[in-house]
Amino acid sequence: MTDQMFLVILFAVFAVCAFSLSMIGANIYSHTASVMNEDYEERIDISYVTEKIRQWDEKDSIEIGSFHGRTALIHTEKINGKKYNTYLYQEKGALRELMVREGLDTTTMQGEKIVAAKDFSVIETKQLYHIKIQGSDGKIYQNCVYKHSRN
Repeated sequence: MTDQMFLVILFAVFAVCAFSLSMIGANIYSHTASVMNEDYEERIDISYVTEKIRQWDEKDSIEIGSFHGRTALIHTEKINGKKYNTYLYQEKGALRELMVREGLDTTTMQGEKIVAAKDFSVIETKQLYHIKIQGSDGKIYQNCVYKHSRN
């Protein structure tokens, strides 16, 4: 009888230890995933705009203007002899991108959501683009990108 009781108690201790270890692992995983998501959101918006400026860096192809009454980074390019504008702007709580043929009415168009953002601004001074984005968490992220091409 004591042998059986010992085995039952030993099994119960093993089960409690296994369950506790599983819960600790799940908690660590949850925390790690949360931190990774925060880091992603902190960097992806600034990285995306920075990379777009670098991709678009050709003579007279980038300008700062407005789209739907908001500050926009506008890239103009010719594809098969037709001009297209790509707008990078913030609207409805997100950084958005929209590519349309020049001359089309864009008042009802809405770009593709890139990442959540409360605010977006770009200022050009000499050869630098100063990018400022307010993330969904309220933090402000900034970067400067050097413009290699000259107008």
